[in-house]
Amino acid sequence: MFCKLSPISSFFLTLIKFSAPALVAVGDDYEDVRFNSTIFGSSPYIGAPSLEIDEHWKALIHDGAISISYSELLKIGASNNSVLLPAARGGGYMAWLEVYHQLHCLHTLWQNTWPTYYNATQLESEDKDSIYRKHIDHCADNLRQKLMCDADVGIITYDWLEKHKSPVPNFNTVHRCRDLKRVWSWHADRRVLRSGSDELVKMPNSVVLDHLP
Repeated sequence: MFCKLSPISSFFLTLIKFSAPALVAVGDDYEDVRFNSTIFGSSPYIGAPSLEIDEHWKALIHDGAISISYSELLKIGASNNSVLLPAARGGGYMAWLEVYHQLHCLHTLWQNTWPTYYNATQLESEDKDSIYRKHIDHCADNLRQKLMCDADVGIITYDWLEKHKSPVPNFNTVHRCRDLKRVWSWHADRRVLRSGSDELVKMPNSVVLDHLP
């Protein structure tokens, strides 16, 4: 499930309702889901690295670019210099859903906690000018902005626990969640490229930027 983190955010969703193409198809139907967030608990996505955990993450992060129309491009406030897709790919503009990028970033940060298994070295992570370090910093700051944007106002309560002198937080809280399967389905219907964009050839009328946007 992809979560609308707090009821108060419904106001902001109303403001962007006609800006995000997926919202029209996915709708505003939510359900209450209690998070499984017990400290020292288990999850298919955490623990010592394994092929099984890797497969769970792979299944979660449905990758690949989608196509959006020119009118949708304008609604999201994107530049009309965005990459155009050839007619053979259905035309339109190349795009990607935010949820996939955010999950990718979270996965990248988690992998960084197991540097030996995932071939990331401490030296690379400490070199502020390395591509690896910049990628990690980008992901951390992107998720920071997302969390601050949502500003979850859900309430965490506390409980007394044996052998603990202080109350412990109960993170198994209820959240209003979007049906992620509907998001996956919408993405699948518009998917035009496999993971990455190496298979895409630059069109003659493509705009080429001289710096990162």
